Amino acid sequence: MFLIKFLLKLLLLPVSFLLFFIKMIIDTVMRVSQFAIGLLLDVLIFAVIFEIWNKNWAGLMVAIIMGVGVVAVVFVGMMISETCESLREKIGML
Repeated sequence: MFLIKFLLKLLLLPVSFLLFFIKMIIDTVMRVSQFAIGLLLDVLIFAVIFEIWNKNWAGLMVAIIMGVGVVAVVFVGMMISETCESLREKIGML
């Protein structure tokens, strides 16, 4: 049993390193782009308010879709990062 666990850990070591690098790259990109994403969301909120004020419903829809897209990209990035971390923990528990 010990030999099987050792061989499994040895085979999963490159996978663990790959998951670690993916998580670190995503975390670094999220930290570096944090200010830009926040500024973009502020501009989109201003655009939504402006479009409502001017009753330009097509522009409002575009601004809302852009805002939802930005939030979705941030969500997916964080979800991938957390998934990589949980998979690395499961590999480490073997």
